[in-house]
Amino acid sequence: MCTWARLVAIDDGSPVYVFNVHLDHRGVAARRASTLLVRERMRAITSREGQQGEAVLLGDFNSAEDDEAITALTSPRADDEFPLTDVWRSTHPDEAAGTFTAFDPMNDGGTRRIDYLFVTRGWRVRGAGIDRSRRDGRWPSDHFPVWVELERG
Repeated sequence: MCTWARLVAIDDGSPVYVFNVHLDHRGVAARRASTLLVRERMRAITSREGQQGEAVLLGDFNSAEDDEAITALTSPRADDEFPLTDVWRSTHPDEAAGTFTAFDPMNDGGTRRIDYLFVTRGWRVRGAGIDRSRRDGRWPSDHFPVWVELERG
């Protein structure tokens, strides 16, 4: 599943696109096909106005960093005019951090990250993190929120 929105930057009226996904948790082939389809649709949608719009892709990918669904998005290709950057990895190059809690109060997320934020060219990543805050001793979700602070330009 993918939802998207076209936002308008207040400072200059340029388009900013945000895409949110929740990929299948069982089918490896389905996840890979989904990421390729989402990437192609992102490219088509953001270029409708004659120029490539800036975009953010985020969500529950149900995939580890080395799964094909993720490497299909992040592996550099010589012909790639639509590169995506993993904001967590760009700010934490060597840190392993998981994002899935399963609502288990003893689970700190481990090292398997399945939730991601990717950006296209035109963004500066000022910071990124995983919020491991508890509410009344419990996780507020079965996933830790992943956050990013971005700057256009």
